[in-house]
Order: sequence, then structure tokens, then C-alpha cells
Amino acid sequence: MVSYVRTWDRKKGWRLVGFYAVMYFAALRPSEAAGLKKTDCFLPKNGWGVLTLHETNPVSGKQWTDSGERHDKRGLKSREATEDRPIPISPPLVAMLRAHLKEFGTAKDGRFFKMERGGLVVSSTY
Repeated sequence: MVSYVRTWDRKKGWRLVGFYAVMYFAALRPSEAAGLKKTDCFLPKNGWGVLTLHETNPVSGKQWTDSGERHDKRGLKSREATEDRPIPISPPLVAMLRAHLKEFGTAKDGRFFKMERGGLVVSSTY
């Protein structure tokens, strides 16, 4: 799969490979993937890793959020506000995420997935 996607030459698409991978292989919701931070990831060189989710960034629209931004940080769906969600991830997904970090780094606030200018991945993009 990775070799097929790597032939895709649009910059925007390259940034979404890992985003789609965590949704497919780790069953993250788009808003959970958008809020994933490097500090939430245990990505060993070999073997299984773990994603530990703490928050989600759902899109609500500026007029509906307390912050005035399109995205509001919220707790995880169907969990207490302080409850985390650990997710074991397979070695191939660990390798994909390590490659994503090497190529794109993180956003200024530590988010794993960002757009070309550093902004949050928005629903119109994916």
C-alpha cells in the first residue's frame, strides 16, 4: 500500500497517508486523528506500539464553539472527561507513523497531523 501511495505527487495527499492509516488500522475517528499528538504515541523501532488518546477535535463551526475556532477540544466520545483510550498498533502502522514523523514532523502544538501551513486537518481536506 505504501509504495502505491508514495507515487501520488500531490503534497496534500502525502500528508494524509498516516491520517488515513490511523483511522483504518487503529479505528480512530477523524476528530481523534486530527487531535493526535506525538506525546500520545509510543512508536518503538521494532514491535507493537500504543496510541493513547486524551482528546478529540470535532468540527462544529465558529459560531458553535466556546473558543471561536472551527474546532473545539473535547474529551473522548462515550468516556469520562479525564479517561484515556489506549490503542495497541501493529508494527506496520508503527513504521508508517515513524516515516510520517521523519518526513513531516509535528505541528507547533505537537499535533501529529497538520496541513502544509501547520493548521488542523479539516474535513474538507479528507
